[in-house]
Amino acid sequence: MKKIVLSFVMILALALAANTSKAQGKFAPLPGGTYSYTLDIDIANQSDATLTTNGLTTGTATISNVTPSLTDIATTVTEITFDVTYSNDATGTCTIDFVITDEVSACSNTIYLDVPMNPVPTYTLSIVANTGSYDECQARSGAGDNSAEALGTDITAEENTFTYSVTPVVNNVSGNFDYSYTIDLPDNAVLNSFDNGSGDVAAYSSGVVSYTDVSSVTTDVFTVTFNTTTGEASQTLTAELTVGSSSELSTADGGGTYEATMTSGGSLSESVNVNAVPHIGTFQ
Repeated sequence: MKKIVLSFVMILALALAANTSKAQGKFAPLPGGTYSYTLDIDIANQSDATLTTNGLTTGTATISNVTPSLTDIATTVTEITFDVTYSNDATGTCTIDFVITDEVSACSNTIYLDVPMNPVPTYTLSIVANTGSYDECQARSGAGDNSAEALGTDITAEENTFTYSVTPVVNNVSGNFDYSYTIDLPDNAVLNSFDNGSGDVAAYSSGVVSYTDVSSVTTDVFTVTFNTTTGEASQTLTAELTVGSSSELSTADGGGTYEATMTSGGSLSESVNVNAVPHIGTFQ
């Protein structure tokens, strides 16, 4: 009788290499990812098989998209394909077990694969305001003969500038990934020629900054500008990040999605005050 052959030697070899190097991929997957596996088979008679996962310290590994069915496998079938989705909290080593049984002889063959989990990817955000030479008292062009020091008439000589910088941090990811974050930039209709700096960040659109298929993160700098405005009450300009499902990382490896949190010791909100400056006309 023709023996059942399971050509899985290459998979085992690659798994051993992954175990040593902690490289990412299906043999050392990321928690939260979905990975596709293939088993070659050669059967003499119609057969049945079982496919299970077990052994994780925490979390789950769910099998799906098994092709073909594991019941009454025809002799023309030469491979079994399936996906495994690892939960975001998966840790330890997942063991994938495969048993195939010849329906005529009732003889079976078994193989297993140990799949060590990599650490879960992390994505954190923080924002910092840098006022630079802007000291919260608005710029002035200098007093002149019958001309106020701060004219407040929307002139470039009285431009005020500071920045908000957003720094994402991604850990435990090798290879490319996508990431986005939601930011609420200040909007002010009082200050002259006000610009919240959104135009300085090409990846910004309608409150969301998005990067696709990148291998590293970028510190985004929003340069806020306005011209001195006199005779108005003090203004508070606040920029705020939103974490959770509004700001996410997704990996090319496994396609997992991970919600952003705040960077340890960082901040999700920064405010800059624009202090009131009295208006002065001219001597009459």
